Order: sequence, then structure tokens, then C-alpha cells
Amino acid sequence: MNQIIITLFLFIVCFFNVSAGEPAIGKWRDHLNYTKAIAVAEGGGKVYCATQTSLFSYNKLDESIERHSKVNGLSDIGFENIAYNKTTNSLLIAYSNSNIDVLKNNKIINLADIRRSNILGDKKIYNITFKENLAYLATGFGIVVVDMNKVEIKETYYYKNLGASIKTNKVITDELTIYAATDSGIYQAQLNANNLSDYNSWSKRSDLPDPDASYKNMVLVNGVLVIVKGSSIGNNDSLFYYKDNQWNYLNKGNNNTVHSIEAHNNSILLTHDYEASVWNLQGEREFIISDYFTGQWVKPRHILRDDENIYWIADLGQGLIRVVNASNFKLINPKGPVSNNVNHITSAKNNIWVAAGSRSDSWASTQNFDDISLLSDETWHILPTFDLTGNKVYDVLNLTVNPKNNDQVFASTWSKGLIEVTNKAISNVYSSENSTLENLFINPLEYKVNISSSAYDKDNNLWVTNWGAYKPLSVMKKDGSWKSFEIPAKAVGDFIGQILISKNNHKWIVYPRGGGILVYDDNNTIDDQSDDRSVVLNAETGKGALPSTTISSIAMDHDGKIWVGTENGIAVFYNPDAVFETNFDAQQIKLQQDGNVQLLLDKETVSAITIDGANRKWFGTLDGGVFLMSADGTEQIEAFNTANSPLFSNSVRSIAITDDGEVFFGTDKGLISYRGTATEGANAFNKVYAYPNPVRSDYEGLIAIKGLVKDVDVKITDISGNLVYETTALGGQAIWNGLTLRGEKAKTGVYLVFCSDKEGENTIVTKILVTN
Repeated sequence: MNQIIITLFLFIVCFFNVSAGEPAIGKWRDHLNYTKAIAVAEGGGKVYCATQTSLFSYNKLDESIERHSKVNGLSDIGFENIAYNKTTNSLLIAYSNSNIDVLKNNKIINLADIRRSNILGDKKIYNITFKENLAYLATGFGIVVVDMNKVEIKETYYYKNLGASIKTNKVITDELTIYAATDSGIYQAQLNANNLSDYNSWSKRSDLPDPDASYKNMVLVNGVLVIVKGSSIGNNDSLFYYKDNQWNYLNKGNNNTVHSIEAHNNSILLTHDYEASVWNLQGEREFIISDYFTGQWVKPRHILRDDENIYWIADLGQGLIRVVNASNFKLINPKGPVSNNVNHITSAKNNIWVAAGSRSDSWASTQNFDDISLLSDETWHILPTFDLTGNKVYDVLNLTVNPKNNDQVFASTWSKGLIEVTNKAISNVYSSENSTLENLFINPLEYKVNISSSAYDKDNNLWVTNWGAYKPLSVMKKDGSWKSFEIPAKAVGDFIGQILISKNNHKWIVYPRGGGILVYDDNNTIDDQSDDRSVVLNAETGKGALPSTTISSIAMDHDGKIWVGTENGIAVFYNPDAVFETNFDAQQIKLQQDGNVQLLLDKETVSAITIDGANRKWFGTLDGGVFLMSADGTEQIEAFNTANSPLFSNSVRSIAITDDGEVFFGTDKGLISYRGTATEGANAFNKVYAYPNPVRSDYEGLIAIKGLVKDVDVKITDISGNLVYETTALGGQAIWNGLTLRGEKAKTGVYLVFCSDKEGENTIVTKILVTN
């Protein structure tokens, strides 16, 4: 008996150390930016900070940080406002689509009445004020009162007959009166009026400096009403306070834009474009915060002061700032990418690279200055994108990792050429001056070198598509020399997009704007163009038979098949080597569903295609979420959207998968990942282990056997050799649901895992401890 206990103990220690900290299969993780903060709230020993797309909390006692997103229970993404109610110890979260969550006792309660209402026009929640257990929401149509104890809407107040809407910017109360700052003046009513839902209970203040002006915000400071009057010309808001039966300027100087105003004891807390400040009612500035000493511009958007006299600032560029005094600042943010913009993501081993640039619908530069982001060793790194002369590079659209050197990455930019990044720093910039890349032919003197994408061939030459050039296809050979190519042009200065290189070294190039696909073959003789050939694939039978010539994505699977995403579903070229033969057409995949035949993703715009370690296909769509299909595309394995998963948006722009099987989805609202069931298979067994191990009685997820040769057969037996389960690995990983072949939960004990390839040449045995 003692020997058995010792053996079990050794299993627990050994295998727990191997797999500790690894995310479980099926687990989601958010990868959001947390620096562009807009609102802050404090209570319950925590400070909450919201950006436009993310939320986190900071524990003031132990200084721990917790992320809050759809991954751990929030119902939405896109934040408008947050506020903490100290009466009920709960956080009210208002989303930009008018949805509401209440975080209370570590539980999330959704209140979607406003979002679901049939109110026409503006339903946005602009501000939140509490009086005891009641929350007063300033909305685009009036005031909504929420009972925070019951988490339900109690009343709705309008100011005009027939429920006419007035945009309300802030609501405050004292013991007798409720005030509403609106775009059409300030309204007030007796707080104990019989029916505040009756517009007759409300009156408009006529004694204001401008009774019909827009009033953006207001607070009560020891019973004194302080208001913010919006400026109709420029960014020059005015502040007034009401004392001795008259309105007085608080500060008649240039106030710029007032982003927030709060009261703390006898002080007024303000945030402007580039500073935060504290004032008294004598118009004296007591404290100013215009520098956090980080080398970056200060952009405060909201400020609070807690009972310990510590200031907490939500800064639009630097996140949450704790200010103890004029020389004691601390930046508090979870690590994340440079922004929530995602144009393209790519993987190399277990690293994830993110390009956050953009271009307009007319294919013009947007001057998006977001840097390159890299997730490596579970840490986000921001790679500043400056050229070698110190000028900022903008609109990084696409990233290509050197397969021979994962520390070397090439970034395609819109206007600034091709950027070479080595060891996390820019090492070269290729333009018309030092390569065959050309300036945009429409106005070559502007020196705009637009690069759509790049790809490596089997000989490690880098091929680059140069939008709007006379010779739009270039190659940087592995020796560093350059060469450019003319291609069949539809017009002078050809516009070409994404490039994919097939197993036989053919270059598959997307013609944007409905031009189909160009396939170019240099016949493996880069320096001799006399033997080159090309063909354009379109929707005509015998010439490609694409379901649409508007191509939105393209990928090659492990068998060399070319999968094409269009605005009308998927097409597959099963024998791409034969592309130059006559009558070469793509095939669409037919699915049987409820006795009917349907085409795979028919009428969907397929915006992203990525192949996992088991040769299965992940498809991202423009507005339908993501789909995981079997290797042949005929069986749906997973379908994720905003309704059934934490996916931030149904608009998926890019997908990448790490060797460990974590699938990253780049959406129009940010980056999120999902731990999949397939990994990249190895050529030989390498550090084979199971996770989790041991499998404890309260674990209900899947068990993974990792580090396998691709697609091996796996048999699991008990210690006596009785077969318990068998399966085939998905790439380099096998999955066990913890059940026997009879569907019963595996009993406590040690289980042997036998892994063998089809030929029986590679075998290995590992063990799993189950404690039920």
C-alpha cells in the first residue's frame, strides 16, 4: 500500500510540473489593448478602468490585475461608461450599443432592455450617476433609472410631450432636486414628484448664460452646481458655478475640451485634452497633471480621487495612471497588442505577429501609425516602426516571417515600402531607391511605394507584390539582389494583392476589385524571363470557374490543394500543378444538410482561411463568424459567432495558428484566441506528455496527448492492458474525453498511452494518472 501511495505521489509531482500553467483545450483568451482608456471607477478595494474595447481591474491591496471580457463572462464588447455603486458594491458597465452588465458579488448580470428596445434614434448611455441604490443613466433619449438591488429598470423620464427625445449628457441629484444636462439646456424637477415620467414634472432653467445651449456635464460641490457649457465653435468649453443666485465663471480662460468633471469634497476634478487639474470654487487651480514622465503625450479622459487622496486617471494613450503626488506616478495596464486594430496576423512556431495598419475603401493610405505587435513567450512586445532616418512608418498591412529565421520578418506597408525587422528592430527599408520596388505610377514623385503582401518560395527567395507599379511583381533573392517582372496587365500600373506560392513554386496572385487570380510561373529561372508563363483564372468554365472573381482570401493545405475564399463562398483547386492545362477549373464543395444539397459557405464572403495541424480548414467570414471544417471541407466541426462564443465580432479579418494549436482570430473589434484540438505534427516523438496530468475528479474538459508524430494511432489501456480508448492524432496531438469505449468515466488509476505511426516505425508510451 505504501508503494502505491509513493507511486501516485511521484506521478502527481512529475506530471503536474510538466504541464502546469498550460491553457486547456477549448479555452478562450483575449488579447486586447488596455492603454486607450476612457473611464475609471473605484470601489470595493479595486479600481476599474475601461477602454473603448476592454476592461480591467486593479486590486489596491495586492496590486493584482484582472481582465474582464467576454472570455470570463461579460456579455458584450465596446465600452461607453463604467461606474461603481458603493451602496450595493457593484459595478455598472454601459456598452456603446446600450447593453448593460452589472458586476456584483463576482457574478455578471445582464440588463439588455435598452439595447433591445424599439426606441428610434440615439440610445447611447452617456453618463451614470448613483443615489443610494438607484442608478440614473443619461441617455440619448432621456433618463433611465435602474434599481441596483434588483438589477432592473425602474423608470424612464422624458422632458417633452409624447416622449420626444432629448440627448441627456449627465444627471445629478441633491436631496430635493434632480438635474439633467442636455443638448438643449438644463432641466430640473423635484426629486419627490409624484410622476417624474410625466414631462410636466420637469422645467427648463431659463437663468443659464445660454438657456438653449448644449451642456455637456455638471457636478454638485458642497451643494454648489457646477456646469460645463459646450462650445459651438472650436474646442473651448466654459465652466460656470451657481452661487448667490447667479452664474459665475469658474475659469474664464481657454478651457479647451472638458472631457470629464467630478467632485471630491470641496474640489473640482477636470480632464482636458492634454492635462488633468484640480480646482476650488474660488477659481484657483490647486493641482495640475500635465506629465507622467513617460516621454509620451498626456491624454487624460477621466479622473477620480479616492478616500486616500490618490488620483486615478483614465488616459487615452497610456491606460490607468495612479497619481500620489506631483512626483509619484504609476502606469497600470495588462500587457497587450499596440491597438485593437487587426489587418493581418501570422504565426511562427508559437509566436504571433500582428499588423494593425489599414487602407481606405478606395485603397488609399489611412496613415494608421500603429506599430507591429509580437506575442512571444506569453508576453506582448511592441516594435516601434520608424524607418532608418527616424520617420514614422504607417499602414503596416501584412507580415511575412522568414521560414529559415523566425527572428526576421518583412512588413508590407501602404506607402512606405517593405520593412525588414530583425531581432525585434527595423534593420532595413526597401523602396524605389534601393530595390526594384516602384513608386505608385499615378504620381511617382510622391514616393509612395505600396506593398500588398510577400511570400517565400521553396528556395527562400522573397516575392513581393507592388501595388500600382509598372512592374508589380518583385523578388528579393536569397543573396539580397532584386529583380522585377512584368505581368499580364489589365491596365497600365497593375494593381495586385495577396500572393501565395504553391508547392511547385507557382505564384498565385490575387487581382483585387473583381479581377480573379493570376498564376505566374518563372519556371524556377528567376533571371531568365523568356521561359515564364502566366494565366488568369476567372469565373468562366474552363478558365477557373470561380464562384466569384472578387477574391477575399487564399491558402494552401498540407496536400498542396489551393483553397480560395470569395464573396460567394469557397472554391478548391485540387490539382494546382495542372493550372496551365486547358479546362482547368475550381470545384465547390457540396454539403448534405437536412436532405438538401448546399455549397460550402454559399453567399458568404470568406475573409480568411488557415489550415491547422490536422489539415482541417478554419474559415473566417465578413459577418458570419468562423467555421472549422474537416480536411475535405464536408463536415462542420465548430462554428463560432458572437452569440455562442466569446468571439468579439462576426467580422473576422485574419486567422493564425501556433504550433501548439492556439487559434488566433483577428476581428474588427480586436484579437482573441481559442485553444484548438490540433497541433503541428513532429517528424519524431518529442517530449510526449499528457495535459492535464494528473486528471483530477473535478476536471470536465478534454485530455490532450502532445508532442506526437503527425496523425499517429493512439491506444489507451489500463495498467492490466485492457483497451480503454483509441483514436488518431490530430496532427501532433491526440484527444481523449476521459471516457471508456463504453462511455463510462475512467476510474482512478494509471493509464498507458501507446502511440505508433502507420508503419510501426515510430512508437512511444506515456502515462496518465486519473483520480476520480
